[in-house]
Amino acid sequence: MKTRITNILPGLIAVMILCIAVWGCRGSQDQLGAADRAISDIHSNYNNDKFEELAEQRDQKMKDTETADDYIATLRSVKARYGAVKSSAYISSKSSDLGEKLNVVRETTFEKGTAQERFLFKMQGDQAVLLGYVISAKDLLK
Repeated sequence: MKTRITNILPGLIAVMILCIAVWGCRGSQDQLGAADRAISDIHSNYNNDKFEELAEQRDQKMKDTETADDYIATLRSVKARYGAVKSSAYISSKSSDLGEKLNVVRETTFEKGTAQERFLFKMQGDQAVLLGYVISAKDLLK
């Protein structure tokens, strides 16, 4: 009897891991859809100089670490240097904190070159709320 359980156990563990992976991916796809919509809105507001709206839509933790005026000044500086967003392509994403946060990396083409954008979102139901943002643009810094 002990041998039979030992033979079955690896198979049961494999099935459990597969179920967890499939369930987790489905959740990540829902999160990624919400993040994609949020990024599209962010880029649209950025292109239309709606910086005040972008400052208001951030998560409270992000608001606590950077004033709206400072955030708006940063966005204006980025826009003056890089120009409008032309296109953005998915590179990667990673869910953390049991699915409460999602980090999305995009390769974004601006009028004056390309940059890598990193968005950190706090997931609130079917909404992705901006918690952090980093832009890396080595080719644009020359």
